[in-house]
Amino acid sequence: MKASLALPILAACALLGGPVAANAGPYVVTINETAQGVVVTGSGAIDLTGLTPHLAFSDIGQLNPQAAVIHIGPGDIVDGVLEYDFIKGPMSFGSGVLRVADDGSGNVVGICGICGTLFVPSFYVSDTPLSETSTYAGQDFASLGVTPGTYEWTWGTGADQSFTLKIGEVLAIPEPATLSLLACGLGFVVYLTHRRQRTAPVAA
Repeated sequence: MKASLALPILAACALLGGPVAANAGPYVVTINETAQGVVVTGSGAIDLTGLTPHLAFSDIGQLNPQAAVIHIGPGDIVDGVLEYDFIKGPMSFGSGVLRVADDGSGNVVGICGICGTLFVPSFYVSDTPLSETSTYAGQDFASLGVTPGTYEWTWGTGADQSFTLKIGEVLAIPEPATLSLLACGLGFVVYLTHRRQRTAPVAA
């Protein structure tokens, strides 16, 4: 392979990587057990098309499985949270009662299945990336009363008009574009290795 092929390889990889980084995807929350306790992570985008804000208030990272309530964010009260109504989905994801997060980061984003409401920061711009975490120190699925599985709430047919909760699911299958980007990176490493072998000095 000629050295001049290195630039086309890098350019192709850059093109493949662009769309993946630009698309936040629908909002997904994962709940997993760790050595420190239960960690809740939320990320993605929320499309508010068709929804009307109903109420602004203060909120906190919390969960209440028997009422399908999960708000991801800090363990301290955060001001400026907007509530949107007419959300459809499961009305429970376990038998546990209300627990407040011990720690967390980001703003508060959440769902109340039994109320049919969605919660986002008051300054949130529809369909832009969000990222929040909550930690329940020293807890596990049994003590929190959460039932492993996948739960989804929706309010339209748009790509980001959903809120998905995955309990006990750590790994995700990479998207095709992500796999292609990985293949590009490996191909470039093989190219560099091959070039070094060809240009290495021959021992006397």
